Amino acid sequence: MRFDKNQDSVPVNYAHHTVVVNGYCQRVEICHLNERIAIHPRLWGKEDVHFEPVHDLRLLERKPGALDHALPSPAGIFRSASGY
Repeated sequence: MRFDKNQDSVPVNYAHHTVVVNGYCQRVEICHLNERIAIHPRLWGKEDVHFEPVHDLRLLERKPGALDHALPSPAGIFRSASGY
């Protein structure tokens, strides 16, 4: 999901669904219908990526080797939203 020229992850079962994104000073909340599906710290840079590995667990259950074929990321591109 893209917001303010950055990418934030959402649970894989919400891929290709319409979501509502609320951007606050310190966080970004992603909602589908009346359910909040993800919260991430706000990224203020451009073209940054916030990836929460838990969001991909359902996909990894079906395709356990998927991470073996993932593109390597530059150091620091993935950030975890621990504490949210």
